[in-house]
Amino acid sequence: MIAIWGYNKTHLLTDILFFRYISYSQSPELREFMRASLEPDALIVQVGCGNSKLGVNLFEDGFRFLINIDISRAVLAQMQAKYRKKHPGLAFIAGDATALGWPDACVDAIVDKGTLQSLLLLADGMTRVESFAREAWRILRPGGKMIQILGAKGMQIYLRQKDLPWAVKHKAVPRKGIGGMAHMYTFMKPHNAAGGVE
Repeated sequence: MIAIWGYNKTHLLTDILFFRYISYSQSPELREFMRASLEPDALIVQVGCGNSKLGVNLFEDGFRFLINIDISRAVLAQMQAKYRKKHPGLAFIAGDATALGWPDACVDAIVDKGTLQSLLLLADGMTRVESFAREAWRILRPGGKMIQILGAKGMQIYLRQKDLPWAVKHKAVPRKGIGGMAHMYTFMKPHNAAGGVE
């Protein structure tokens, strides 16, 4: 068993399989954090949305410029069918968070709840996570931010690359009903940073 940030892959897989992440609808602390971290008119991308309700909750909370992406077209079709009538302006599109192919510096914020953990489980996880970090940096506008909602403290170190000078802030909140803490990391791209990655 390979240990990752003092948290082995069995525990990580259990968290993923049983969705033991913090819930936006059930956590006033998470809602307060997101409202304080994101501008209502920001262009926000939720990466690896899967069938999570986080993007839906954010949209219903007033964040109307929101794009949900996932690599699974089947899951996206399910989400589109489920929310098309209720939220016709909520976008679900196919995309690989490690290689979106979008223009440099085109979004204000990236939100992730689970993609980092999922990538770390892959055989080439470290390479994928580095690609993810670089792609996030590339598509964020200067002053933009990536918010990581993590189930364990310490995972954020895998997004830190020497040539990507993120400013990082951390906040922990209790995971109600399942115990433990959720960890929110805000990765801020400096205002004077270039759009792409050299």
